[in-house]
Amino acid sequence: MLAGLREGGIDAYPVDPKEVDVTQLKSMGFQKVFIALHGRGGEDGTLQGMLELMGLPYTGSGVMASALFNG
Repeated sequence: MLAGLREGGIDAYPVDPKEVDVTQLKSMGFQKVFIALHGRGGEDGTLQGMLELMGLPYTGSGVMASALFNG
């Protein structure tokens, strides 16, 4: 997926939330987030909610849809 984004001209970088504090993404210079996580924290609205609070646009469903689907 990362290679495809880069081949498409997207300046993409992998970030593992187990290794990087996602609340720092905006201060690290990230402008958009392509979510490619599964399970708790990635699909349940948690990450989506944090990104919305930070004002960072992201791919995929919003907070409510993610929480309802995975709740």
